[in-house]
Amino acid sequence: MNPKKIQSLDRLFVLAALLMASCSGPNSPENPEERLQELLNQRNALDAEIEKLRQKVGNSADSQKVLVKALVVQPRPFEVVTDLQGVVVSDEMVDLRPELGGRILRIHVKEGDEVQVGQKLVTLDGEQVRRAIEEAEKALELARTTYERQQALWDQKIGSEIQYLQAKNQKEQLELRLETLRNQLEKFVLTAPVRGTVDRLFMHVGDVAAPQAPILRIVNNSHVKVEADVPERYVGAFNKKSPVRLHFPAIGLSMEGIFRSIGQSIDPNNRTFLVVIEPQGPEKSRLLPNMLARVEVVLQARPQALVVPTQAIAFEDKGTYLWVCRQGKAFKVPVTVGATRGGESEIISGLQAGDLVVTEGYRNLRSGDPVQLVP
Repeated sequence: MNPKKIQSLDRLFVLAALLMASCSGPNSPENPEERLQELLNQRNALDAEIEKLRQKVGNSADSQKVLVKALVVQPRPFEVVTDLQGVVVSDEMVDLRPELGGRILRIHVKEGDEVQVGQKLVTLDGEQVRRAIEEAEKALELARTTYERQQALWDQKIGSEIQYLQAKNQKEQLELRLETLRNQLEKFVLTAPVRGTVDRLFMHVGDVAAPQAPILRIVNNSHVKVEADVPERYVGAFNKKSPVRLHFPAIGLSMEGIFRSIGQSIDPNNRTFLVVIEPQGPEKSRLLPNMLARVEVVLQARPQALVVPTQAIAFEDKGTYLWVCRQGKAFKVPVTVGATRGGESEIISGLQAGDLVVTEGYRNLRSGDPVQLVP
């Protein structure tokens, strides 16, 4: 008798019980507690009869075995890994901003140009400062003449000392003002603070640039890093020597990484701390700022772990189980599950090396059912 016929018998017994209950006449107990006990006794009798039939069917020569797939579990390396979301950041990505505002007279580069440190990039209109310099130079010329004459008179003990000191002070003030104006004029010519590529122009010739408003952006992708926010629960879980793997889905690139720094404070807004990772390998030049990265940090590496497919684990109210084949029959074994990664789970207890674990077909099994392995 096959399992389908057994299920049919189960249904027949249940229907019989319901029929008996519905056909109960006036002689049936009127007390609800007595009636409940009567039905429980009937169910127990039916369960006992079903179990006897199961045993007979299981011992019969023509019983059908349940087809299952299984694998032999052997110790092998397994890593406990956490996945983080990161972003590529350039160490040298600079927005060129003027200290003083002015109209843009000329932009000496275009997008995509390579620039060197100190190269002239933008010229702003500094006409007002130039005029102020001319005025200061003329005033300084008069102040120097006045000072020289007062000094000559004072050397001859002619005139008062206060006149001499006033002439000297005025000359020195104008010299300082002239020096300040010349420094300001230099700020109307903007030069490259880093080596890199002109990535973007925010303004054009004729625009009026306000102080600290970006005019263009320079990017140097030869020095990039990956920044990631790590949840607070991982504080102390890894260190600078922990293995790191970086994956960049946009370009299908993966590479190793090393920790440059691990944050020593928690951000109160999102309860995370910042880690900075340096990509390793020649292909890091393909990375662009703001590119998304998936960061894998190895928390623990277990050289001898018992690992099974996660789909083979049965999660029930009373616990977690695996179906294990022994002497041609399947038995439900309680287990303790550890870390899970990539569709695989580590079994901490309840399983032994060499056990044959059912991976497919266990949903129709009952403990002790005979099984037949299929490829």
